[in-house]
Amino acid sequence: MPNSDKLINERFLTTQWSMVAQAGKQTDNRSVKALQELCQNYWLPLYAYARRRMDPEKAEDMTQGFFAVLLEKNFLETAKQGKGRFRAFLITAFKHFLLNQHDYEQAIKRGGQTKLLSLDFDSANSQISFQPVDNLTPEKVFERQWVLTLLKNVMERLRIHYAGKGGDHLTRFETLTPQICGEPTADYLTLSKQLGVSPEALRVEVHRIRKKYRQTLREEIASTVSGPDEVDDEIQRLFDVMA
Repeated sequence: MPNSDKLINERFLTTQWSMVAQAGKQTDNRSVKALQELCQNYWLPLYAYARRRMDPEKAEDMTQGFFAVLLEKNFLETAKQGKGRFRAFLITAFKHFLLNQHDYEQAIKRGGQTKLLSLDFDSANSQISFQPVDNLTPEKVFERQWVLTLLKNVMERLRIHYAGKGGDHLTRFETLTPQICGEPTADYLTLSKQLGVSPEALRVEVHRIRKKYRQTLREEIASTVSGPDEVDDEIQRLFDVMA
C-alpha cells in the first residue's frame, strides 16, 4: 500500500465527513464542528449552483438559509442519509431545500438569517462569473466549481505547510507551483538560477513537492468521503468532471 494510502487509513477515524456520517442522530460537538468546517470550505460550489438557477441576491439568501437549516441541531440524521460523499450529500440536500420554501421560511423565523458561516459572496461572484457562451447545467457548474474549490484548498494547505517550514521554503514552493500544476513557465536552468540552486537539486525539489501535492490532494478528498476505499473513485470522478 502506498504511504499516502497508509496515512489516510491511519487518520480516517477522525476524517471530517466520516465523523459526521457515522454520528447518526447524536449531537456530538466534534461532528458539528466537522460539518461546519466542511461547509465553510465547500459552500462556494453550492452558491455557484444557485447562481445558475436564480439572480445573485436570491442565490445569496438561499445559500445562507440552507446552511442555517443544515447546521441546526437535527442535521446529523439528514447527514446520515448521505451514505458516502459529502459532495453528493450537499447538492442533494440543497436541491431538496430549494424545493421546500417552508424550510427557508421557518429558518428565518428561528433566526436563520444569522450568519452561521462567513460567506464572502463578493469574492464568490468574481470567481464564478459566467461567460455568455457557457451552457453548462447547474449540476455541471456545481461539479466544476467543486473541483476548483478542492484544488484551491489543497494549494492553501501546501502554502501553510511550506510557510511553517521557514526559510525560503514558501518562496520555492510559490515559484515552482506552475511546474507542479503542469503549466511550466520556465526551464529548469532558468529556475535554478532564479532560486540559487543547481538544476539537479531543483529537480529533486520539484519531485518532493509533487509528492507532497499528491498526498495532500488525497487527504483533502479523504475528508469529503466516508471511507478510504472511496478516495480513488472520487479522484477519478473529479478528473472526469474537468475533462
